[in-house]
Amino acid sequence: MILYFQKTHLFFPTCLAMILLSTTSYANDKSELKTISSNDTVEIKEVVVSEKKQAFNSSFTGRDQLTSEDIKNIPTLLGEADVIRAVRLLSGVQSVSEGNSGLYVRGGSAGQNLYMLDEMELLNPSHLMGIFSVFNPLTTSGVDIYKGNAPVNMQGRLSSTIDVHSFTPKKENEGFEFNLGTISSSMAFAKQSSNGKFDITLGYRRSYLNALGWCASFILSDSMNYFKNNNYAFYDFNGKMNLRISNKTKLTLAWYSGKDDFSSNNPDVQYQAKTSWGNRSAIVQVQHQPNSFNIFKNSIAYNATFSGFNGELISNNLLFTSFFEQIQQKNQWEHRWGNHLSHTGLELFGQHSIPVDMAMSFLSDTIRQYHSFRNLGFSAYFGDSYFSPSETFQTYIGIRSSVDAPIGPYNYGTTSFGKNVLLKAWWTFSPVISFSFFPKKGHSVKISGSVNEQNLHLAALSSIPLPNDIWTTSSPRLRPETCDQLAIGYYSSSTILDFSVEIYGKFMKHQLLFNVITDNSSNQGFEDQFFKGKGLAYGIDFSLRKRSGIFTGLIKYSLSKSIRSFPLIMNGTWFNDKNDRPHDLSLNLTCNLNKKWDFSALWVYASGNNMTLPSGRWWMMGQVMNDYDHFNGFRLPSYHRLDISANWHLETKQFKESVLNFSLINLYNHANPYYAYFKVFMGENQYNLDVKSYQVSLFPIMPSISWRFKF
Repeated sequence: MILYFQKTHLFFPTCLAMILLSTTSYANDKSELKTISSNDTVEIKEVVVSEKKQAFNSSFTGRDQLTSEDIKNIPTLLGEADVIRAVRLLSGVQSVSEGNSGLYVRGGSAGQNLYMLDEMELLNPSHLMGIFSVFNPLTTSGVDIYKGNAPVNMQGRLSSTIDVHSFTPKKENEGFEFNLGTISSSMAFAKQSSNGKFDITLGYRRSYLNALGWCASFILSDSMNYFKNNNYAFYDFNGKMNLRISNKTKLTLAWYSGKDDFSSNNPDVQYQAKTSWGNRSAIVQVQHQPNSFNIFKNSIAYNATFSGFNGELISNNLLFTSFFEQIQQKNQWEHRWGNHLSHTGLELFGQHSIPVDMAMSFLSDTIRQYHSFRNLGFSAYFGDSYFSPSETFQTYIGIRSSVDAPIGPYNYGTTSFGKNVLLKAWWTFSPVISFSFFPKKGHSVKISGSVNEQNLHLAALSSIPLPNDIWTTSSPRLRPETCDQLAIGYYSSSTILDFSVEIYGKFMKHQLLFNVITDNSSNQGFEDQFFKGKGLAYGIDFSLRKRSGIFTGLIKYSLSKSIRSFPLIMNGTWFNDKNDRPHDLSLNLTCNLNKKWDFSALWVYASGNNMTLPSGRWWMMGQVMNDYDHFNGFRLPSYHRLDISANWHLETKQFKESVLNFSLINLYNHANPYYAYFKVFMGENQYNLDVKSYQVSLFPIMPSISWRFKF
């Protein structure tokens, strides 16, 4: 048999190719693979005593920061800047984002990142199948990123913490701000009271894809109009309010609500489907600062994520829902004494997850699966940062201890446990230590080590992160994941250039790989659908940033390896992780030509994803059978793309700021692989076979225009 690959572009009329991936056939949209190869004044916010250069986070390796300008200066996708796209440009974070909402940090998986917005946790960070993130760029003031090692109050995941902050209004930046994009628009409102005791920030985004479909109906027939039978909409609404009760006490309320809805109806094949997913979060926090040495924080937070699918094909129906919610009560005390800055905390939580509520109806049978888990627990931590009087070194030492207790009701096979019965107590200890040495001004050497744990698990329903992927808690037979990691780095900073190089290694235990099992046996439990194993990742990250001058930019390169081992897969043999990408490079250049014009260009390159493909085929009893001798043993072609954009700053008396953005995504129209599939073609007789591999690509060259204005 001959195996070969073809290559063309898959171009959807509205440049939204991702929307229908799970519900529309792409038989006529094929792209061919080139090659597949084997193998003093302390504010009431978080205390930082600048005169002693003390902070909890300054000694950690793998820490980066992004400002709102950093986010807005990258080329926009479909007319909107995006927080997660900006994070992907950092060293150690995979730069590839086409059709993939996951964030892969130093060999970790998509479910091993903690996303925070104003101290609220968000589990599903994407809109529009990963094209946009849930963070409104108009309300974002900055992002802190911890790649693995973090202060004990910022832990909770194995790979990273992405901490997004909304800006606090001041008189100079209050007002309305809008961004009108290609398929969605966003707005922000900021206001501070005249006495400065109250301020509010609001953000709202909404898509108008249905309106595009209505406009297209005037020039396209119903059969050619994609949006005639397919509807997509998303929104999000976030906000933050601060009330200064006194000079020492502040009350903060923050919230987020967002949802995506998609429906498809194809009468020709008697198929219709609806799916939705989203997040809800809120937090109430009281901060009290009796003096310049102490600050107390007490908060109650709630977060939830949900997804659902309802599909009908001829007479077969599938109803699938998934839900997770969590309530947390957090207490934290920060104290400065001498050259020390310490923090102590206690967090209580309760969780409820329904990872699977599914009903499949056929002509003669109905299959029903329902799994529910409840957990109670707490985390206690202490951390201390010490800066030497000579300011030549800084250390951070912390310990976090957590108890995660699954409780009833719980059923497994013929065994049942009643409500609120303690089933198991998973104890974990997460120490962290970091040391920084400053030999001279602008230079530092840092080393950080930690043991991270997480009690939430993401069960991916496919090889690509989808919004219907499900979250589940630890259970009597699913223990928390852990990771031992160490990183060493050198950093140099001047008024013009910043340079860093970091070497890291991490060993992950109790890793999970979801295996969809359709067996309806009564003894089949949800926990049985996971492979359990271990992982190893190591690499080196380089970063060079130019911050001043007409030309500014960032170059990052990562050389890495990520492998996994599961006893039930290839007898425990180590294999490449699906998202193991040895080479990851990005170059971002910005030119501030004058007050009216600035330009930016972004080029990304990364090794291709890994796939499990047949190594051979044979004919048996009238069927083509596949032979596999490896797992994730084939690598897709490399990913690369060039994006450019221009900002035209308009001078107007009507607006405080008015900017037109012009962007081109994938300038040289490269067909990057999204996924691949095989087709078997029969010859003149049943033994004459031809096997071809096809590639689906999402984004060809795409222009966009947007208008951002503020008044």
